[in-house]
Amino acid sequence: MRIESFLGLQSYGIGATNVTFQQHKIGRQERAQILGHHPGFRGCTVWFTGLSGAGKTTVAFAVEKILTQLGIPAYGLDGDNVRHGLCKNLGFTKEERSENIRRVAEVAKLFSDMGIVVLASFISPYKADRDDARSIHNQVITLSVYRFISSTP
Repeated sequence: MRIESFLGLQSYGIGATNVTFQQHKIGRQERAQILGHHPGFRGCTVWFTGLSGAGKTTVAFAVEKILTQLGIPAYGLDGDNVRHGLCKNLGFTKEERSENIRRVAEVAKLFSDMGIVVLASFISPYKADRDDARSIHNQVITLSVYRFISSTP
């Protein structure tokens, strides 16, 4: 039995207090130059929101293919896919949905910092969670986070 379960706690709600953010030895500009990115190219996150079945992933994965064929590094993060691994311990309560978005935003931030265009397809029903995702990107570095809405009421 996990200690969180024994104590009646949610494992994603407990944070370590003995961790220090480590600075990379290479910056975004230097990394981009080494990887051969176009001058001035920066990674970014495009956040697709909308109802289930609205076409978020279809559009995101089509854009991913086009960008990659053009030599622009891109990766689609899909809500269903991340629930098979990174977020497999989360359900669909408001709190769990918020944690799902937080985790994905952290991953998208890392990918974007690497110079990758992240195409995140998540229902993201709560404005506060979308705002938090944008905030996560700006904690360490300033990144562009765009929002594309498909078929929402």
